Amino acid sequence: MRSLILLLALLSVTSYAQTTKKGTIRVKKAPTAYPIYTIAEQMPEFLGGERAMMTFIQLNVRYPKSAVDSMQQGTAFVTFVVETDGSISNVRLLRGASGCLDCDKEAIRVVKTMPRWKPGMQSGNTVRVQFNIPIKFRLK
Repeated sequence: MRSLILLLALLSVTSYAQTTKKGTIRVKKAPTAYPIYTIAEQMPEFLGGERAMMTFIQLNVRYPKSAVDSMQQGTAFVTFVVETDGSISNVRLLRGASGCLDCDKEAIRVVKTMPRWKPGMQSGNTVRVQFNIPIKFRLK
């Protein structure tokens, strides 16, 4: 019930009165969007934990041929939002892998293919949480 009330409160359209020279008019505001947390009481978690996430990344990253040919290495830092249903959205690059554009594109591609996560929680409710991860590109 508490989450239903919160949901209704967040989705409700509020209005306020504004006085102009011609009188008072009622102005409607857009619905309030769900906030994105950077820290939550319970942070989102890849199902199976951090080790499972690292395994997923290792199994799904395809080292770009152009990067192998030019011996490029580096770490791409990717940020994304774990939604209230655990899906991934708003994937973007925070910092690239030392000029390796193909590595950056591959890091973004892999994050976009991640399965649903266990969502973050705040005050007993699921919340949207921004999450950052590094993806390393190293030649052996």
